[in-house]
Amino acid sequence: MAKNINLLTDKREGNVPLVFKKQKFLRTIAVLMLFSVSAISIVIFILIALSPLPQLKQEEENLKNNLVEKKADIAKLFIIKERLSVAKSIIDERSNFHSEIEKLQAKMPVGVSVTSIDISDELISVTVSSRSLSLLNTFLDQIISAVTDRKEFSKVSINNLTTSSESYLLTISVESL
Repeated sequence: MAKNINLLTDKREGNVPLVFKKQKFLRTIAVLMLFSVSAISIVIFILIALSPLPQLKQEEENLKNNLVEKKADIAKLFIIKERLSVAKSIIDERSNFHSEIEKLQAKMPVGVSVTSIDISDELISVTVSSRSLSLLNTFLDQIISAVTDRKEFSKVSINNLTTSSESYLLTISVESL
């Protein structure tokens, strides 16, 4: 009968109550979870500390600040670019009368001077003056030969010939090719 009254449990016999087994199992799981959470936290901390993420964020902030500073300069550059393109299109559309005037001046003999120039579309009206009619005749002959040869001008017309006590004024209209 002494065998049946045992207040202490014998662990060797396997008579451990089920509650104690479950409690031990839960403690083991809790300790394992504690260690795994701390290990994962340490690994994440090391990854963050060694990663270039803070440097990338700082670089991003620096670039944003530079962009804000340069925004006005970029806007000015775009305005200048737009104005240059408009100016280029105007220059491309505009007739080149400079070369036409140079051609007329090349035909003028010494003693003939330009009094006025009127430019419209494809027509250049020039008033020249000279003290000698023969110099005006030479000028007219050279212009007419240029029209006849179709080298520089397509048409010439005499608009006016006036005289005064000091000089002769000849107004001609020349149409460029």
